[in-house]
Amino acid sequence: MGDWSSGVYVWGQAVALCGCVLYGLSCVQRTRVKVLIWCGVSSVFLAASYALLGGWIALVSEIIVIPRNIAMYFIDRKRTNAEKKKILPADWAVFTITTILVLAGGILTWDSWWCIAIIIGSLFYNTAIFQKNIGHYCIMGIFGILCYFVYDVFALESWVGVVFDTVLLIGGIIGTVRYYRKHRVPELADIR
Repeated sequence: MGDWSSGVYVWGQAVALCGCVLYGLSCVQRTRVKVLIWCGVSSVFLAASYALLGGWIALVSEIIVIPRNIAMYFIDRKRTNAEKKKILPADWAVFTITTILVLAGGILTWDSWWCIAIIIGSLFYNTAIFQKNIGHYCIMGIFGILCYFVYDVFALESWVGVVFDTVLLIGGIIGTVRYYRKHRVPELADIR
């Protein structure tokens, strides 16, 4: 548990809340480029909060994904509509580099077996951002958030972290429901 009498701790939590709200808002965006913008801004806030709070494994993860979000933003902006629906070599290159860096960062900042939850959550999050379907992005994000729940409850015993993860989870659920309500999944009778 943190020291709420410390100004740095309070500021760290406030910045973390802003980052969580921004990430939650990324789940309700309608285009991939907007998702990348919201995720990038969210990552900056979260990295700052983890630096203030001493959350080194999470800080390393955010430092890795900030350049990834910037790179993917510029790559996606230049694509035609047909190319936006495909996973191209540039996507695979950025995905592979980011995945290797997330794994290496997780191993280098390892402090307990609970770090596995953060590493798996970061891998879900990394995989989510490469989804061309925003509904799939939200679902993958939900799995990542659930991993962060495990870490916050068992490793950190941080109920503030659980509240912040709940904000993320609500954003993911709203984004998923909103996407699939608009893009109705065909029923078996419709396929015939």
